[in-house]
Amino acid sequence: MSKQLTKITFQIPIPAKSWFRHSILSLAALTAAVALVSAAFTWNRPVEYIDLLDGKPYSTTKLHELELAFGASRLNSYHVVNNRVHVPYDEQFEYREVLNKLLPSCEE
Repeated sequence: MSKQLTKITFQIPIPAKSWFRHSILSLAALTAAVALVSAAFTWNRPVEYIDLLDGKPYSTTKLHELELAFGASRLNSYHVVNNRVHVPYDEQFEYREVLNKLLPSCEE
């Protein structure tokens, strides 16, 4: 009885071209960097405030009513300076809606 030897071969896959692999990694890193920079600019943008009452000072009782209405509506980003209400520009419509419900005679 003769022993027959069989030759076993392993097929090694051809690796991807190194330039292609590096370009994919570079593109991924560049995309991540752009996303981080744009997020940083968005989050660090200063908040612009506007005068909600168009420069009209209100009495302390009216301001107290406004503050109660803002609190009930969970609007907490306003500032009162010299009897004037300053609100973030991006949220002005929510504040004006509360103002119009509270003071319908002030609608213009």
